[in-house]
Amino acid sequence: MTNMPGRKPAGAETATGAENQVLLEPVAGVGFWTDAFRRLVKSRMAVTGGVILIFVVLATLLAPWLTPYTNEEQNLENQLQPPSIAH
Repeated sequence: MTNMPGRKPAGAETATGAENQVLLEPVAGVGFWTDAFRRLVKSRMAVTGGVILIFVVLATLLAPWLTPYTNEEQNLENQLQPPSIAH
């Protein structure tokens, strides 16, 4: 059988399973939250998602200082008008 793109060789599956098993085993003398944090930091997708989430939360909290307009300054009568200098 030839190696197809996107398929792993037969021996690679056992190595990956063994590596995952080592990551899931708790470390002796380490607390639950410390172990959970270490596993979280090892996941690149989890760290990326956390950074994006923190950015969105900060943008939400800092929005009143980031934009010059308030909700009361909206002019809903002109919402369907094309862009112009008047509004």
